[in-house]
Amino acid sequence: MKRLIYMALLVFATLNINAQQFSKVITGEIVNTPSGSRSCNFIDINNDDFQDILITNGKTGGENNMIYINNNGESFSLMESVITNDGTPSDGASCADYDNDGNTDVFIVNWYNMNNLLYKNMGEGVFNKIDTGLIATNGGYSETASWGDADNDGFVDLYITNSAGNKANTLFRNTGTGFFEEVVNISPTTDSYYSRSVNWIDYDNDGDQDLFVSNESNQKNNLYRNDGNFQFTKLTDISITSDNYTSISSSWGDYDNDGDYDLFISNYQQNNQLFKNEGNDIFTEVSGPWDTEEDCSFSSSFGDYDNDGDLDLFVTNGYCSNDLQNHLYRNDGDDGFIKVTDELPATDLGNSYGCAWGDYDNNGFLDLVVANWQDETQNNYLYKNEGNQNNWIKINLTGLITNQSAIGVKVRCKAQIDGNSIWQTREVSSQSGYCSQNSLVVHFGLKDAIVIDSLQIQWTSGMIQNFTNLAPNDLIHITEDINTGVGVHTKKISIYPNPIKDYLTLKSPELGAEDTQIEIFNLQGDRVFNSLIKPIQNVAIIDLNELSKGIYILKIRDVAFQENMKIIKE
Repeated sequence: MKRLIYMALLVFATLNINAQQFSKVITGEIVNTPSGSRSCNFIDINNDDFQDILITNGKTGGENNMIYINNNGESFSLMESVITNDGTPSDGASCADYDNDGNTDVFIVNWYNMNNLLYKNMGEGVFNKIDTGLIATNGGYSETASWGDADNDGFVDLYITNSAGNKANTLFRNTGTGFFEEVVNISPTTDSYYSRSVNWIDYDNDGDQDLFVSNESNQKNNLYRNDGNFQFTKLTDISITSDNYTSISSSWGDYDNDGDYDLFISNYQQNNQLFKNEGNDIFTEVSGPWDTEEDCSFSSSFGDYDNDGDLDLFVTNGYCSNDLQNHLYRNDGDDGFIKVTDELPATDLGNSYGCAWGDYDNNGFLDLVVANWQDETQNNYLYKNEGNQNNWIKINLTGLITNQSAIGVKVRCKAQIDGNSIWQTREVSSQSGYCSQNSLVVHFGLKDAIVIDSLQIQWTSGMIQNFTNLAPNDLIHITEDINTGVGVHTKKISIYPNPIKDYLTLKSPELGAEDTQIEIFNLQGDRVFNSLIKPIQNVAIIDLNELSKGIYILKIRDVAFQENMKIIKE
């Protein structure tokens, strides 16, 4: 009898090992609409906790973009809207709640010297096209864009790459009023390269988002270190900016679980590159299956598709010839990757541009969407992840003082995996690979872990929230808690009195003679006070007589620094 049980278990284990991780979705408009697709993006348009899919299309003469609404994880329906009746030659897209109203807005870029497109989400699937302002009338030969909070003021800013015309990229500061100001005369906007993609990423873990730009035509890539207040330092003497390649895109992820973000670069008709982040601006190129593959790579994206506790990698190929294969690399957990060749999604042929990971059916396993364009008439691919026995956790974040989309927020998760205490790290991003965007819902694979020992949320406001002893296999919603969160402050500013009655005094050597912006937000994230003051002898006094009683967040910003503090009005 024991022998029979052993044999049955052996057969069951063998079936699990040989089971296909992915199945290909073959029904529905989303995979049966021939188009010249460029980017794909997992976003929750209607706040129902099911990931919808945006696909942009870029034929020379123009073509409508597509948003597919998720029907409870079972199917997708094409949404009829102003956003899907644009008829323009679109490339990349980036989605975030730029006005902090709780709805995810959409920005789409166009090529062929046409203006880009900004759509404000009014809620319940209704979009308004914004036709006024600098950001809506800017355009030309844009490849993609990415939202990121450059100055940690709680409003996402926008960086746009260009690959023709004058080729200068553009950066727009979100003023928090619904309007944008163009940031000029800094290296990220005065450099002129054939720029294809951009990532906002805090590569040096100093609390602000830096910029990495991929350039084609055998030009060097660009890394701009964020020094605060829209000041950037261009780093030219490090490994990731020293090669002359035709780089189409890049993706960042902590593939080795050491707490910082490593870099994968997709190169065209050259070998791709993986760089391990060693800290202190040192990156070491890592060998892998891609070393001898001089493919026509466009996009890449990290995601733990098998939920074993480390990030895997998907790479798309296209354009240089027909019927190309994409690549799936499984992380072996030992600082390397194994190429998967005999399973979906690596066995399909065609020409692919963008790709994105997101759990559209909420089974805890990352699904994959791929934007195809072969002869401008190829169907797109959607791969359903059938899952396995491994555990997982998903976190949906909402910022209050941090931008509502939580872009730039770091999430760290510790659990016992295979008997070892493993920390995993993610940073919420609005762009990955070529023109595309993974789901903003943070996902961790946990393999055999039966409890999450620690979960840490580091908000861009400086607040840190910690949770312990969480159960796996769940989607949890976390809103920035500015009452119990621990503030991390690098500058010493004294404020008094606190609680406040009538006037608030700020004092610090950090307060110079330049104008200092003072903003106050309530706990719902609404700005209730905004003023520019000029400190006198490192002291500033603010009249808060009109402020209602309650708890608020005080934000102090000048040319040298930014500081967030909790205050109480009596």
